[in-house]
Amino acid sequence: MLRSHALSLLLGATLLCSVSVLAQRGHRNPPDVFKDEATLPAAAHQGPDSKAMMQDAVELKQLSDGLPEEVQRTTQGTISADLGARLKRIEKLAKKLRGEVQQ
Repeated sequence: MLRSHALSLLLGATLLCSVSVLAQRGHRNPPDVFKDEATLPAAAHQGPDSKAMMQDAVELKQLSDGLPEEVQRTTQGTISADLGARLKRIEKLAKKLRGEVQQ
C-alpha cells in the first residue's frame, strides 16, 4: 500500500515537471501579427495628426469667439437655441485636443 502511494506520488511529480518544462518552451517561431502598418497597435503609430489638430483648433476658436455675446444675452433673459450644442462641441473638441497633445 505504501509502495503504491509512493509510486503514484513519484509519477505525479514527474508529470508536473514534464508539463512545466513543455510550457516554458513556448513557440519556436512566433507569428508575424503586425505585418502591415494598418494593424499596428496604437502605441506604434507616429505622433498626433497635426493637420487634424489644426482643423479642430480652428473650429474650437470659431465656436468660442461668439461665447461672450451669448453669455451676455443669457443674463438679459435671452438664450440662444444652439448654445447648449455649441458648448458641448467646444467641450468635445477641447478634450480631443488635450488628449492628442498629452500623448
